[in-house]
Amino acid sequence: MSKGTRIQVTDISTIQHSSFNIQHCRIALVHDYLNEQGGAENVVEELLALFPDAPLYTSLFEPKVMSKAFSHHEVRTSFMQRLPKRKAVAKGYLPLYPFAFRQFDLSGFDIILSSASSFAKWVRKGRAMHFCYCHTPTRFVWMQDEYLSREGGGGLKRRLLRPLLNRLRDLDYRAAQEVDYFIANSQLTAERIRRFYQRESIVINPPIKLAEFESIELKKAPTLAEGGYFLCLSRLLPYKRVDLAVAAANQLGVPLVVIGTGPERAKLEREAGPTVKLLGRLPRAEVLRYIAGCTAFVFPGVDDFGITPVEVMAAGRAVVAYAEGGALETVVAGETGCFFYRQTAAELAAAMRDFDPAAFDPAVCRARAAQFDVDHFATRLLGFMASKYGVGQPPAVQP
Repeated sequence: MSKGTRIQVTDISTIQHSSFNIQHCRIALVHDYLNEQGGAENVVEELLALFPDAPLYTSLFEPKVMSKAFSHHEVRTSFMQRLPKRKAVAKGYLPLYPFAFRQFDLSGFDIILSSASSFAKWVRKGRAMHFCYCHTPTRFVWMQDEYLSREGGGGLKRRLLRPLLNRLRDLDYRAAQEVDYFIANSQLTAERIRRFYQRESIVINPPIKLAEFESIELKKAPTLAEGGYFLCLSRLLPYKRVDLAVAAANQLGVPLVVIGTGPERAKLEREAGPTVKLLGRLPRAEVLRYIAGCTAFVFPGVDDFGITPVEVMAAGRAVVAYAEGGALETVVAGETGCFFYRQTAAELAAAMRDFDPAAFDPAVCRARAAQFDVDHFATRLLGFMASKYGVGQPPAVQP
């Protein structure tokens, strides 16, 4: 196995700490899977930029559906890469993920940085120091009721799946104990890491590229009468609760634009009334245009963090969000958005009906988003790594 290459960093002053110099370290990156582009994968893109010569290990990789940044990087896949990749088939691969990552022997590296919402953290580390950037503890083993409800099926299917999920939960707990340092993407995730893994973590929020939004003119959001619309930008998954936004728009008869794709799309198209448009996946330039033209962004689900509301604020737009999860850490009520407190279509409809775009200053929204800029993310992440990695080997992992 290759030992990895030494990385080059432009501004080394931000990442030196005592005897630590990142240029002298062999670093490996790890991510769960690369078969859809979402918030976690956007974070990995930033890690690739920070560590351009560090190989990226993953279970499987579909270049056609991923950002070009991944195709330009050295990606090393597991045996799962040779299996059929249709999503309907891939669901049956659930028991394979722990073993896919356990096959990776990364003991030849100095530092491992995993990006995990599943089993990416269970690589063989030897004496390498392992930092895990955790997007969430593995949902399907620690939040089984939510997962089984989403998967559907009768009681027999659930009874058959429970023993498997419990076994995978035990493996996931073992994997978490081999991590040297956890980095949580939000306070909610940090609390779950403490509850499920009995580990402490530092919170470093995911980044946005503020520069991408600075070309958008800061001006008041249009009202609905002026041609504005409510906007949902999301993968169409059950827990994202885009169905609430569709139902609320139907109730009010107001325009709603939904951008994104996923298994819920056909269901949402059946439910959508005449004022609702589902546009699917769009090029980034068009997405930015729709963000700039919206009255407000609607965020009806519970996300561990949720980067899209921050991106919308960077464009000077306010957010109507459900008051739970990561939105509580990003949206400031009365300044960059408002909350609704019961996760129902009626509650969301009331918040949308009462929303006044004139009450929100686009400059205040952008200033709030600037606190999540990629430069802050890089400085905090690399500074934390530097503070923990010094001369000598990391402490041995306790069995």
